[in-house]
Amino acid sequence: MNLGARNSQRRIRLVLRTSRAGPTIDDSYVSGIIAVINDVYINQLKMTHEELSDMAIPSINDQSTNARIRTAKAVRTMDVNPFTQLQCFQLGFGLFHLSMNLVWALLHAHRGSLNEPGSLSYFFAVLDRTRLDREHPDYDSLLATLMQILRGVILNAWKAECGYATLAAFSVSNPTPEQLYEIANKILCNHVTPPLDPSRTQHVEPIDNVNRNLRILTRDLLYVLELTHAISDGDFGRVEDMLGYLVMVFRGLGSNNYCTEILHFIFNLKRIWTPEFADVMRDNMLVNPTGLEGHFMAVDLNTEHLVRFLKRFFAEGVCASGGRLGDASTVVDFQHIRTQDGNSPGISYDGPTRPTPDTDSPMQKISHKVNELAMHVVTPGRNTNTTVKPVVDALAAGERKLKSSALATFNRKVERLFAGKWGVEVDEDEIPPVSFDFTVDMDSDAEWLDGWFETLDSMYRD
Repeated sequence: MNLGARNSQRRIRLVLRTSRAGPTIDDSYVSGIIAVINDVYINQLKMTHEELSDMAIPSINDQSTNARIRTAKAVRTMDVNPFTQLQCFQLGFGLFHLSMNLVWALLHAHRGSLNEPGSLSYFFAVLDRTRLDREHPDYDSLLATLMQILRGVILNAWKAECGYATLAAFSVSNPTPEQLYEIANKILCNHVTPPLDPSRTQHVEPIDNVNRNLRILTRDLLYVLELTHAISDGDFGRVEDMLGYLVMVFRGLGSNNYCTEILHFIFNLKRIWTPEFADVMRDNMLVNPTGLEGHFMAVDLNTEHLVRFLKRFFAEGVCASGGRLGDASTVVDFQHIRTQDGNSPGISYDGPTRPTPDTDSPMQKISHKVNELAMHVVTPGRNTNTTVKPVVDALAAGERKLKSSALATFNRKVERLFAGKWGVEVDEDEIPPVSFDFTVDMDSDAEWLDGWFETLDSMYRD
């Protein structure tokens, strides 16, 4: 546990048990959340209510945990001090869980079927990755495949708009930056921007559901691309610039809880926190364990890695026990010793040698298929238009829902809060809960752990 984020702030490293002595606390309930907070700050850190009541403590979690903390605040609104009321905890959402829920919502909206060209199920079949069409797909494989689909669609768009027979010939022409910018704008207009909703305009354009769905998919995946790249670059400013759009996208896709979670965060940034503390929250959303450029990760993903490491080495095998796992929070020091012992006799693990994955071939497959079926061209008389269902335009639908009811509901909650009338109003999602498969085989697990060993070593090397 580190207190402080900026270089000008003092960092204090605090070692915690992962669970208290005795039964492990179940934090999936409100009572468990309260018990965890008391165990960490009172029992382990030996802090007093008076000390904690005068603090603002960043608490970055997944949405469901934040919802339970807010419920605990509502239950304890008349308690004796700010700590027991949990008012000292300032909530932020974990960007890994935000990204994961965004990908899940887009999968639910764009999955379609094998018989619908331009749907994700159709593209999965093109790439021979039909396993991703299962009920519980692997998250990392799904994200990588979505980015390959996006790049394939954009590649075809460049071929269509460059004005040359091939991109090679276009490259030889040595285009100017102004020409590249102009073509990029054409791609945004002709391949990414969805056509106007016929029900909301008097000018009715011919409808081609295949082309319309592909445009919406491309735009939605560009949001995923920008979010993941901003996180890797450690640029929370770019993430913050996207929050308004993500509010509408989540609401339009039926992920109402994450829509509300982002609204809470934006409201706190703009209206509740001081500019200095808002920067503290921003700084704690991302972490760079290795110190390498472009290797930032969401702080909640880093926590997931550490939990996985602890469980893998201290909660498995014949000697495993809950107490052993609870005392394993000093594992970072253990890892430093392990690495030194491995390096001294020259027997350290070097990692497997494997070829670089081929990402160009899947991209070319998608580009070829989009061009073969002319999905990028508006074709009102397309044979498949009667079987292809129009997907929801999440941005437009979310904007309508926010203006009609969601913002008014959120503002009513805030007004009740300032009036001292805490209440528990739970949003209902309109899509199934996230259900990715995070299981891995032993070989890949071992490779992952060796990579994580190197990360931990670089974090705490003197």
